[in-house]
Amino acid sequence: MGTPPIGDMRRVSAAATEFFERDATEERKRILRENMERLPPAPSLCETLFAQVPLQFFDARFDPAPSLEGAKARPEFLARLMGPLTADWAVDADATPLEVSLLVAHGRYDYVVPPGLWDTLAPKLPAAAVRIFEASAHYPFFE
Repeated sequence: MGTPPIGDMRRVSAAATEFFERDATEERKRILRENMERLPPAPSLCETLFAQVPLQFFDARFDPAPSLEGAKARPEFLARLMGPLTADWAVDADATPLEVSLLVAHGRYDYVVPPGLWDTLAPKLPAAAVRIFEASAHYPFFE
């Protein structure tokens, strides 16, 4: 869910930015801009993620804080996961056919990992089923 088909986060980020600029409403763009402008100098990972709600949630004004109360942010883990651990990963790198079913679930308004990234790859995976949740963004399992 919400997973990119590639580990090249620069490519994912570029696709996400392009999708947001092309697809998001002016209100969503304004909310994101205002949230980012309110960030303090050198914001924490949590502050940054909360400011980016319009990229992550269907409701651009959603407050994720109550649902994350008590959670520990581990920016070093995230940096490793999104960097060296997955940098060369690609879902279609192995020519061997996938022998198990694969569900690819994405939110229609996911401006972090655009569902369109799977458009050319899913057909190469005959055991894959792509499902797009229309009233969701990066967290369809939550929304």
